[in-house]
Amino acid sequence: METNAMDRRTFLGAGALLGGALAGNALWGCTPQTSLGSTEGASTEKQEKTSSLSGTANEESWYGTEPETPDVSETLDVDVLVCGAGHSGVACAAVLGAKGVSNTLVVEKNPTIGTGRMYIGAIDTTAQKAADAKCDKMTAVNELARYASNRCDEQLLKLWADRSGEAIDFLADELAEFGITHVAETDLGEGRHGYYDCPNVHTKFIIPDDENYLPYLQQKAEDYGVTFRFDTPLVKLLKDNDKVVGAIVGSEDNGYIQVNAKKGVVLACGGYANDPELLQKLNPVGQETVVLDTSQAGDTGDAIKAGIWAGGFKDAVASAMVFDRAIGNPGIKGGYPYEGSGFFMNFGSQPFLRVTYNGKRFCNEAAPYDFTLHSAWVASPEHICCVLWDANYYENAEAFHTLGCSRIVPSNASPATGEGGGKAAMDATLEMYADAIQKADTLEELAEKLGIPSDTLVATVDRYNELAEKGVDEDFGKPARDLIALKTPPFYGVPLGGSLLTTMDGLRINSNLQVLNQADYEPIEGLYAIGDTSGGFFCNNYPELYVGVAAGRSLTWAYLAALELA
Repeated sequence: METNAMDRRTFLGAGALLGGALAGNALWGCTPQTSLGSTEGASTEKQEKTSSLSGTANEESWYGTEPETPDVSETLDVDVLVCGAGHSGVACAAVLGAKGVSNTLVVEKNPTIGTGRMYIGAIDTTAQKAADAKCDKMTAVNELARYASNRCDEQLLKLWADRSGEAIDFLADELAEFGITHVAETDLGEGRHGYYDCPNVHTKFIIPDDENYLPYLQQKAEDYGVTFRFDTPLVKLLKDNDKVVGAIVGSEDNGYIQVNAKKGVVLACGGYANDPELLQKLNPVGQETVVLDTSQAGDTGDAIKAGIWAGGFKDAVASAMVFDRAIGNPGIKGGYPYEGSGFFMNFGSQPFLRVTYNGKRFCNEAAPYDFTLHSAWVASPEHICCVLWDANYYENAEAFHTLGCSRIVPSNASPATGEGGGKAAMDATLEMYADAIQKADTLEELAEKLGIPSDTLVATVDRYNELAEKGVDEDFGKPARDLIALKTPPFYGVPLGGSLLTTMDGLRINSNLQVLNQADYEPIEGLYAIGDTSGGFFCNNYPELYVGVAAGRSLTWAYLAALELA
């Protein structure tokens, strides 16, 4: 088969130019990536969503009508077709190649592959065993189910718990020839964020020169004989009776291709976060907490729609990955069109005092990231809040000692994981967003700059400081270690809302990663879904304190789907 895959040296060269600008943030944690093609990456650009073949959403069915089959200019016969070259799609292709399924085609609507996510949640990897980093599997399964209000398939949670170590080890072995190492984060401090446990599932691939590891998996896949085609979107799936036997891919401009897939089709095109109209229709509460779109360009629900047209169905309750890491100028509101101006990496998820525009405190700030955003959605007509701190911000951060991608205190894990940017990271953030962050010598002046009633804000801070001195939060139950007074000028404040990364309510699947039909929950032969195109794992929110569990699930599903098809 012919392929127009980008040369790896060209890709890495382009990435190096961008990497210099983002290196500081990238080392600190969950920085949005600007690469195209990643289901977990990020871009503020939008892909063109209008097409005669895209289907038009209507009041009865948000997924529209399956397009007619267009005239094709080319027909290809492959063993496996993977739709999507993001985090899970590229990993699946590499495993397929390694297992001998070299006649695999990967199609991607964007011009390049995506970005491998830095944090990878797994249990019992070789790196974790070497570091004696342990996590009880059944505790993890039940806690993840609790995050999802048990509106999830616990068999899928158990599958991740049982097989993630094996999957990540396999990929680590594939990457080892490039000098990429796999390490486990072991410095968990007290292992808590507020009242919530932070279990030991946090692992990382350490890449020389801080490069994205996904191009190396692409190279491995291509070395095994796998073909990649870019600028080639999925149009629709093809069925023979109840079996999926291939797909139509391509576009009117570049021509349509019929791909006959002997073994099956894997859907790995991400979610729908990059379609604001669809997000508003399916997850209005989630969208109304957002002020900054860091979702992946092209994540417009294409594969989810195609799976439904083929007889599948989606999770009934929406879930989105939204972090409390976006800021903007005073007066901004949550919701589309998004009014945020910056990604507040090193302050956003710290449990500093938060108030609504009326100057009142509204929640226990030491909660998982999007929990406080949901509280602000309830408490404020603007659906966002303002976050406040004083001159002792780094000493406060040391006391908070948050973990995962909100971590600021440098980790002492060995081998080194590079976690925590220290005070330099916080200072860089303050400098970067000096125009949006309000700074004042008095609370009254700060309130005026933020557009908050001065008397109310002063009373709120006085009450907060009183509780901090007592060491007991009588109003919201914030743990004592996170209850730190604001007394030392200068005082800072900025409007804070959600940064949207992706959606996670995808197609329902079984433990073999096969898409289920809606009629009787039986598998659709020949059709698989992985990454954010798949569902059944999350509901309502993203369990951020299980660090990297989304990326870990995506890589595990990629590995297991490949094994099913090999």
